[in-house]
Amino acid sequence: MTLEFPCGPIVIKTRPTREQLQDSALAWLAMARNQMGSVQYWAEAGDRTHETLQSLKVLASHIEHARRALAESEHAK
Repeated sequence: MTLEFPCGPIVIKTRPTREQLQDSALAWLAMARNQMGSVQYWAEAGDRTHETLQSLKVLASHIEHARRALAESEHAK
C-alpha cells in the first residue's frame, strides 16, 4: 500500500490476513488438482518420462506453495 504524505509517497508493507492466506492455499490446491491431469496425461502417454517428471515438479511446487500459505495462516491475524 502506498500512502501520500507532504514529503512524498511512503510504501507500507502489510502482512496478508489469515483469510487471504487460506484463500491463497485453496487457489494453489485448485491449481495442483488441475496439474494432476497433466501428470496423469503424460504418465499414460507412454515413453514420456521427461514430461511426466516435469509435470510432477510443477505439482510439487503447487503443493509446497499451499503448504506454506497454510503454515503462515496459523500465525496470521
